[in-house]
Amino acid sequence: MVKQGARPRSQESVGTRITRRTVTRGIAWSTPVVAIATTAPAFAVSPVCEPVVTFGDDACKCPGKGNDFTYYLQFCVSDSNCSGSDSGTFRILGVAKANSTALTPGPNACYPATTPTLPTPLGGCSTQVLRFTGTNSSNKLDVTVEITSAAGTRTVVVEVPTPPRDCAVEANCPKC
Repeated sequence: MVKQGARPRSQESVGTRITRRTVTRGIAWSTPVVAIATTAPAFAVSPVCEPVVTFGDDACKCPGKGNDFTYYLQFCVSDSNCSGSDSGTFRILGVAKANSTALTPGPNACYPATTPTLPTPLGGCSTQVLRFTGTNSSNKLDVTVEITSAAGTRTVVVEVPTPPRDCAVEANCPKC
């Protein structure tokens, strides 16, 4: 005998019954799809790997006298953090102050090198010392570096702190 208002099991609609197993199966299938869809939006761009740019032993800065600031820059570049090795060469294409003020190439008889520098093996330091002048000091420089390796050639701008030491006065080629 069936109670009034109740339906016997044989009359239950098959598609409306949701079990714990059905819910668990649905979650298991939808979670990876949601995770994949949210980790890489269509507009995402891979960041450019920056080489490590440091200064060689001949790099220094002259403290300003009034509005005259001079930098002597020797660059060392490593790309092993990006490519896994330092096989290839680098060139310095340009140097600017990170504070958006002018930095003027100032080659002279003692320091005739200008940008772009000669190709130098990655992992080493340029033999060229570049001389620049400016009207104010800056804590950071924007250095444009060209890297050439088996993967091709790429150009990046790397922000580096200015040389930490002041130049010493030299007899044959004064630096200040």
